[in-house]
Amino acid sequence: MYYGESTLLTTKPQLQLRSGDSKNAPVVAVAKLHYTSRHVLLGCGDYQDDTEQSLVWEEMRREKFRLQRSDYEFDTSVGLESRRTFGWKVDKHLTKTVYRCVDDGGQLVASMSSGGMFNWKKGGEIEIAEGLDKRLEELLIVSALAIWASEAGWSVFKGYGQRQDGAEGSAADATH
Repeated sequence: MYYGESTLLTTKPQLQLRSGDSKNAPVVAVAKLHYTSRHVLLGCGDYQDDTEQSLVWEEMRREKFRLQRSDYEFDTSVGLESRRTFGWKVDKHLTKTVYRCVDDGGQLVASMSSGGMFNWKKGGEIEIAEGLDKRLEELLIVSALAIWASEAGWSVFKGYGQRQDGAEGSAADATH
């Protein structure tokens, strides 16, 4: 279970992913959004314990500009034996937007979909492939939330607690 938290302050990461169901749970990943750029800094670990061993920063780059949505890419070695590239590619459907994340070998590792134009109660879903390292999984989730916040605007991100069990009342669900 994860809890996503956002802030507009620039003195700390604007997005925080917590391992638990509340804002008191430990921070496991963060994202710093740049308001003058679409690039995002992703952090794996707790930013308040900013030591070399506890926090790894990666830059997620906006790769392709489209009229409304873009593709994103980042490199990481978090939870992996070697450094790899992951790309979030947009796939617009008639009623919703879907992003698919593939690794540099073409394997689908995650997907994110909006709640769609006919489902305002549910912000969307994030699905992560099974068998990934937990730290990589957390980095993929916070990267998806960063894209969501960047592309959709801050108004849709308020109060996004998300649960792996898909319980009613959550704005975003993460499943494996």
